[in-house]
Amino acid sequence: MKRIVLERALVVGLQLVLVVVAVLLASTLAPRLNITPLPHLKNASLAGADLAVVLGVFLGWHLAGYLAALAWFRRPAFDDARRALAELYVLLIATSLASLHLFVLTVVPFSANFHAFVYLLAPALHVAAFAGFALRRPGAAPTLRERARQVPARVKGLAASRWTALTCAMVVSPGAMAVLYKKSGDFANLVNNIRVTLNHRGDSRWALVEAVPGLVLDQPMDVRFAPARPTLMFVLERPGRLVRVDLDRAPEREVVVDIAAEVGPATIENGALSFALHPEFGREGSPNAGFVYVYYTHAGQDVLRNRLARFDLAAPDVGGSRLLLVDQGRPPNGFHNGGSVLFDREGLLYWSCGDFGARHAQRLDQGLGGGVFRIDVDRRGGDVSGPILRQPVDGVTDHYFIPKANPWAGSPERLGEFVALGLRNPFRISLDGDDLWVGDVGWDSVEEVTRLALGGNGEWPYREGTKPTIYERPAEVIGRETPPVHAYGQTAVDRAVVGGLVYRGDRYPPLRGRYVFADNNSGIVRALDPARPGAPPEVLTRAPFLGQQGITSINVAPDGAIVLTVLGSKAAPSGALLRLASADDAVTAASGPAGPASGVAAKYEAVCARCHGLDGRGEPSLGAGVAPRPDFTDAAWQALRTDDELRRVVLEGGAATGKSRDMPAWRGFFDDGELTDLLELIRGFAR
Repeated sequence: MKRIVLERALVVGLQLVLVVVAVLLASTLAPRLNITPLPHLKNASLAGADLAVVLGVFLGWHLAGYLAALAWFRRPAFDDARRALAELYVLLIATSLASLHLFVLTVVPFSANFHAFVYLLAPALHVAAFAGFALRRPGAAPTLRERARQVPARVKGLAASRWTALTCAMVVSPGAMAVLYKKSGDFANLVNNIRVTLNHRGDSRWALVEAVPGLVLDQPMDVRFAPARPTLMFVLERPGRLVRVDLDRAPEREVVVDIAAEVGPATIENGALSFALHPEFGREGSPNAGFVYVYYTHAGQDVLRNRLARFDLAAPDVGGSRLLLVDQGRPPNGFHNGGSVLFDREGLLYWSCGDFGARHAQRLDQGLGGGVFRIDVDRRGGDVSGPILRQPVDGVTDHYFIPKANPWAGSPERLGEFVALGLRNPFRISLDGDDLWVGDVGWDSVEEVTRLALGGNGEWPYREGTKPTIYERPAEVIGRETPPVHAYGQTAVDRAVVGGLVYRGDRYPPLRGRYVFADNNSGIVRALDPARPGAPPEVLTRAPFLGQQGITSINVAPDGAIVLTVLGSKAAPSGALLRLASADDAVTAASGPAGPASGVAAKYEAVCARCHGLDGRGEPSLGAGVAPRPDFTDAAWQALRTDDELRRVVLEGGAATGKSRDMPAWRGFFDDGELTDLLELIRGFAR
């Protein structure tokens, strides 16, 4: 008996060794050879902690599968052809479950190519092991031939079984989920919510709350406040609309610029991306009082152009007032368009733009991409600025001067607009005095935060973060090579840095002097201390929308509040303008002064009120096909729901509890004490 147990244990051990070998071979081969057209998010081989997680997950699922198969069949895996084929099904199902586990429940970057290799290598090793066992038995040669002749009949029998259908469905499920993740922002948002909830915990002192309750926005990208009237707010929506909101009145949006027809399809990184109000905007008697500068893309069939245009909101015909400053052609792939528009304290306009995917970020004689640019829109001349000397390739620029203090101004061989180069996708930039802060979206492994001076070189494409890439360093590097202040490795959730700002306000004393930034894909907001080089940033909180629906900009309101735009779903206007709130910040509790702690009320406002309303009645207009929200103020509804049921819905989400899939799982976001306070808050709506 002991011998039989030992033999079976050795066979299971051998099966697990084969799984480990398959995983290690796949992690080595995947970066070198692509065998699937499915999108894979990481080209580097798995290593370190990521590889340990992958091995642990694969071993766990396969051990469970092999032990279950052993209990079911009561014979070793390689005893005969039928047993070996059945075990092959177990192998494939366990491999699929491990892949789904890694995809949904961990932050290890998911590579469809890696998993395809595992699907090929693990069965191949399994078949080789079966052949090896057959050869070592007495009468091996005839036995092997006889068993080989049995295989077609065994395969035919298994092919007609329900296990074949189940196995095939399991095998295709990880790839199908990867494709759906890329195609559907709503699905990506759901998956990333699960990933972040299970793997990241924020600081309970911080939360994101609705900045303007009741304001409905369609994919907001950036926000500005009128310098002469702080309660007049402007929000740029990605489809190509600039909306004005008077905070002294009801939160109603008024479209003041509509270029949606010119923008065209706002897909990938296309659309209206950023804008800036002239420093004299709203100043009585100024000729610049109505000027707003908008950076956007124009997308047509096989055409994509990056444009910077001025509009006059004081003109009778705002659309007809458009003045095109930059019209830059670029490859029509839709990537690397990210950029900000802002004015410095001298009234010079900055904007940034990605490298178009054309890898010319180390050149100043091609196009206005891969860097940060500065121009004088007032054309002051004299000692300040001078005329444009060079036009970009496939581009037209006009109606501004080049500041003479720009590092490469005055050279007819170079585009004088550049003040920094060597950037891949500087989606958001900001100024802190003379320091230019850049959040540069990474390629396939590293996200970067860089502090540049004029003439700085971010070292792309020959370096990504602190790592060399496959591209060679130029023989002569233009400008000053500047490594990032902070770089973090990409995971399944952290994949797209959104540059923020160095906070200089008084509203959040703990953040004064810190660089506050975020990640669009994970929704996580962090604070970096520039005075502590190498110190990891502090995780503050996270946004409710993630995965291509997340944070798009970080700004400071006139009252010192940090406000963030969150893209939301493309299916219906669900974008948000959120405000960072701390336990010390004045936050209106949804349940009143006597209700739960303000931190829980702030979290309710951040993640619950968007659907259930600040008053608990549920949002009335959520779009077609969206399940109605419960009315927390309804005593009958309250009577039908136990605390245990509410607790489970909050922790596990709607899909896991037979309710709306729009309700995400918040396990990890609320601790036990906060969850008790949250239930008290929900119950309080009916009192």
